[in-house]
Amino acid sequence: MPQVLVFVHVVIPKPLRTFGRHALGRLGMAVYVDDAIWAWVGKRWCHLMADDTDELHCFAAHLGVHRLIYQGPPKTSAPHYDLTAYERRRAIALGAIPCTRQEMAAVFRRVRVRNGKVRKAG
Repeated sequence: MPQVLVFVHVVIPKPLRTFGRHALGRLGMAVYVDDAIWAWVGKRWCHLMADDTDELHCFAAHLGVHRLIYQGPPKTSAPHYDLTAYERRRAIALGAIPCTRQEMAAVFRRVRVRNGKVRKAG
């Protein structure tokens, strides 16, 4: 009987990498979540933000969060997703960086869109 050689390519995920002062998750992007302290409809909620909107959408899709949950201009001035406490734990497991409210405020200032939020007149 002839012998058959089988080659298997195994990809081992890289550990958390750093780029400048930001940690980059397994997907190679800086994505942040604050504490789930906002109570609404019987659940605790938090914000998912990223340095780049495309990275934010990519991470949210990888997390399984539907694009309809996205909040950004003109509705809000900072692009983000609202996540439940459960989704927050999953996001951290996928490499999101947990932040305090103060750290998330710094991210907010970095990513907000100037004049992005449209206010209704009157």
